[in-house]
Amino acid sequence: NVPRQMCGVSIDLELYRLHVDIVHAELTGFVMGLFAYALKAFIKQ
Repeated sequence: NVPRQMCGVSIDLELYRLHVDIVHAELTGFVMGLFAYALKAFIKQ
């Protein structure tokens, strides 16, 4: 019973890691988009 619980924990960790990677990528893309938008607005002035 213990190995199965350990397996479940490792799967949860993998899913958590994947989720963190996706959120990190989305945040990075969002920040880059904001930066590019601000840069364009700055150049137009």
